Amino acid sequence: MSSHAVDEWDLTAIPLFAGVAAVDIAEIARLVTVIDYPAGSIIFADGDAAEALYVVLRGQVAIRCCNRWGQEQTLATLESGAMLGEVALLTDEPRAGTAVSVTDATVLRLTQEAFLALLKQGSVVGHQILYNLARGLASRIGEVAQRLMRLLADQSQVRIVPQEDELDALRRKLFTEWKF
Repeated sequence: MSSHAVDEWDLTAIPLFAGVAAVDIAEIARLVTVIDYPAGSIIFADGDAAEALYVVLRGQVAIRCCNRWGQEQTLATLESGAMLGEVALLTDEPRAGTAVSVTDATVLRLTQEAFLALLKQGSVVGHQILYNLARGLASRIGEVAQRLMRLLADQSQVRIVPQEDELDALRRKLFTEWKF
């Protein structure tokens, strides 16, 4: 794993920083770290302290967790633009899964400490990031709630187990398509 300059990446293209004025992007560049992970590297592990969020800039990152029988399962493979671990900016809950680089990957890392410092300063940049984060999370929760309610309603009416394709669609939405 190695870190390098943020300069070569266009931070304005990352949805988390949408609405941040171009002149303020330099402030973000000072706070984030860009890290290269060789294929097979663990970015964070289930149970680790959640101290940062990550954005995939290049490569693929798998999100994995153990099923009830203790077997590790890949829930999603995230690609460029995907965000992972974003709840770490808001809570101190431990990681609920493991993130592993499937290919050589480059990720942007924003720590909770740096983010909270921005907010405490009353920074417009910090508030814009918080706004983007809140909108993205609210949208995800609303979409998942609707899909889950439909699945439960269908199941209670017909007394059938939800179809595999419906569960796969929900899983994709939860772990793959959620980008903002």
